[in-house]
Amino acid sequence: MNRKDRFRFTKSSVLLLGALLFIAVVISFSCDQKTDETMIPTEEVKEATIPQTETSVPGKPQPYFPMFRGNPAHTGAYDEAGPKTSPELLWKFKVPAVILGSPTIADGIVYVGSFDMHVYAIDAATGVEKWRFKTGNWVESSPAVADGIVYVGSNDNHLYALDSATGIERWRFKTGGFVVSSPTVEGGVVYIGGGDGNIYALDSVTGREKWRFGGLENGFATVSVADDTVYVCDEEVGLYALDAVTGEKKWFIDGYFNELTSMAVLDGVVFKEAGWYIIAIDAATGKEKWRFKGEAEKKSKPPAVTHGVVYATYTDSYVYALDAVTGIEIWHTRIPGRRKYIYDFNPTSPTVADGIIYVGSVGIENNNLYALDALTGVEKWNFRAAERIDYAPTVVDGVVYFSDMAGYLYALH
Repeated sequence: MNRKDRFRFTKSSVLLLGALLFIAVVISFSCDQKTDETMIPTEEVKEATIPQTETSVPGKPQPYFPMFRGNPAHTGAYDEAGPKTSPELLWKFKVPAVILGSPTIADGIVYVGSFDMHVYAIDAATGVEKWRFKTGNWVESSPAVADGIVYVGSNDNHLYALDSATGIERWRFKTGGFVVSSPTVEGGVVYIGGGDGNIYALDSVTGREKWRFGGLENGFATVSVADDTVYVCDEEVGLYALDAVTGEKKWFIDGYFNELTSMAVLDGVVFKEAGWYIIAIDAATGKEKWRFKGEAEKKSKPPAVTHGVVYATYTDSYVYALDAVTGIEIWHTRIPGRRKYIYDFNPTSPTVADGIIYVGSVGIENNNLYALDALTGVEKWNFRAAERIDYAPTVVDGVVYFSDMAGYLYALH
């Protein structure tokens, strides 16, 4: 081979080698992209990639309003800080029967309803009872507090308005069925569902009816209110959006939605559990944006939403973190414990406060309240209760409040 031929061969070899390297890089990049898009969830917690800049973080926690899930939109996210490390028991309070619903805290007082037909007011610092009010049936409704009035429903078909300091009745409103739902207070109006198939809007001061929306299979739903719109589910029929001022229907979507559970509304999106799915719906039009399905044949619980992330729990003991815009899974983890019965709610809906997710567990192995890191899902601590925990905790002023099915109300700090 002469010098000229050797040069030609060397030049050709370099070009061929460069082409092969280019093809290898392209193939490697394509494989990496495909792997990311088709990643299969594992049992291990996956690291979160939650946006952190001011301009890219939608859905910061709303200021705390003393009502179910922390605000009228029921986001389940609190602008408060709870215990991040192993907590101490501040106090626990025992009622004669099961406590139903999540506790509500306002002006240093904790309000809860019970199966013994009473509404209780307990000092938030000491756990000492301040007053109790007896209704005509058990109280499943989580109280709401606004302008010195406690609003709470009872299965005696009434919504009650009580003086928050004394428990003295201000007024009551009678519906045609059980008032299982928790009242939502916004703009001087109390919104409540009745077992008679009506959604009521009442003047918060006088209790006078402003409007009602009827024709539902039942009105057991707890309504969410955001941007002058009332969102409510009707058993297995569908989801309504109503004008908050007039009660007129804005839109309706057909489909299965659990009527006993609320939905979170944030940044123009409705986030709702629907059987095995978490669904994101455009709040203005009712059009579905995305849906996420967890483990097969396991029902989801009402989610919490904050900082661009949807946190959801399933009765298979899993907790998921989803991107609020796309519905793509960020991470998941599993809470210890197995369901004892098919209808055990395990775990509770999540409560999120200052980077911590609080969930209660209903299982054979434990009856714990868990604190998980919101970025990773890693457990921070757990606290053993006397019995199963059915209702989402509430976080206010550095304290997490929750109840168990033994009739205890706990305060941890």
